[in-house]
Amino acid sequence: MKEDIEQIMKKLISLLIPLIIISCIRNPLGFEHLKYSEEDLVPLNDSTKTLYYKDAAFIEFLLVSEDSLRRYEQVHLNENNTQEYYIDLLNIYNNSYSLGNSFFENISKIHTYCTHILYYISASVDTSKLWITQWINDNPHTGIIGIDSLIENYDLDIFIYKRRNRVDVKLKSDIAINPYALIQKFQNTGEFRYVSLSTIVGGGNKISLDISKGYKIYQYSLKWGDCPMGCSYRHYWKIKIYNDKITLFEESGDPLG
Repeated sequence: MKEDIEQIMKKLISLLIPLIIISCIRNPLGFEHLKYSEEDLVPLNDSTKTLYYKDAAFIEFLLVSEDSLRRYEQVHLNENNTQEYYIDLLNIYNNSYSLGNSFFENISKIHTYCTHILYYISASVDTSKLWITQWINDNPHTGIIGIDSLIENYDLDIFIYKRRNRVDVKLKSDIAINPYALIQKFQNTGEFRYVSLSTIVGGGNKISLDISKGYKIYQYSLKWGDCPMGCSYRHYWKIKIYNDKITLFEESGDPLG
């Protein structure tokens, strides 16, 4: 009987150890001594707030682009959603000193590296298209209703780059948009050689959001090492927001230097 109890206890301990390890990984602040306080926090300036707003807009873009119905239809991003995510990012920054030493030490480096794609799309036009002379001559009105309505409806600025047998174009929006949907609309006119995202090379840092569990998990990813080729190393922090409480949910990835 005694031996049976000992065997049962050993089995229970063997089951509990992995759970304890997982708990420590998921809740690193359970044993980490925090080195920083609110006094160590550098107040955000306007330029950094602008970066966080672009991060928030990119989060909204990612959520829209993951929806098969909205990806190629919804050009304008939901401003209310973007504002909500922006406020969350500011609150996370303002509480970063309490979310783990490594997170506080690195949060100022982390902004989404490719937010420029929310403001530009690229296109190319054959010089055989007579309407392109209007754009070359700084006249936004081409006489092609489909093109002119898109330029007007989305308040786009036009930048021209003349080549030998084509004209390359950048179309710029002053507000963040879903470029996939805007590209689709210009392609549908049938007047362009191609329409595409502005160039993205390599990889870089990123902030994303998971709302599938009924609460918000913001993932901050720090990337380094040959990022023009896609980055060799990655480190992640997942920050949970639930009932206005902000906590470090998980930290993982390559060791920080």
